[in-house]
Amino acid sequence: MMSLEQASHAMALAAQHHRFRHAHPNARLFVMANTRGEERLLGALGADVCSAPQNMSAGEGMYHPIAGRRRKFDAIYDAQIAPFERPKLSRLFPSCTSVTQIFAGWLPRLKNAEFRKFVNKLRRDHVIANDVVADTVVPAT
Repeated sequence: MMSLEQASHAMALAAQHHRFRHAHPNARLFVMANTRGEERLLGALGADVCSAPQNMSAGEGMYHPIAGRRRKFDAIYDAQIAPFERPKLSRLFPSCTSVTQIFAGWLPRLKNAEFRKFVNKLRRDHVIANDVVADTVVPAT
């Protein structure tokens, strides 16, 4: 789901939450909010919510450098090309590779515009790891 900081998404989830609680009065259901904004908005809509950022379960020991292999990039940006993502964070690094995709359901005009905007803001030592075909990216497999 997209960010629940959008009122329409938050209201839809809160309505589902209320229906579930009504249908199952003895059950406990908590919504795990990704941001403080989501937590405040869902709480105001009556949902039982707690803060649980999406990366809370990512273990630092999960990924590690391969011994003897030279590092090519200072960072890896792993997110889709979309207005609600934050690619500007990747620009804080001298070099970065982006592993990305574009929503399949978007109109071609919107896909191309978002892709061009993304590419035009890439820094000199930043690249896209995916194959690029006809002004779009091929999702990684």
